[in-house]
Amino acid sequence: MPRQRIDLEALVLAALVIVEEQGTSELTLSNVAEALSVRPSALYSHVDGSIGLHREVADRARFNLARTIQSSAMGVAGSDAVAAIATAYRDFAHRNP
Repeated sequence: MPRQRIDLEALVLAALVIVEEQGTSELTLSNVAEALSVRPSALYSHVDGSIGLHREVADRARFNLARTIQSSAMGVAGSDAVAAIATAYRDFAHRNP
């Protein structure tokens, strides 16, 4: 069987699917490796163990939240901007518990 090549982006996307579908308690190197059809040891060239995996997922979540908030506040100012940011934050939290 040929080796499956993965990169950090594929790893993070697989991890996000696991978190979304099964919850953070199921975010393990073994589960991500299984989703990518690779051995868990193959992930170590992309993340520093379980802590690194969780860090990458948290970084992506922060990036996605920041992008959502930034786009919600474009073109508005003052109290309208605050309301738009608060709504975007709440909606993001509901979509990504």
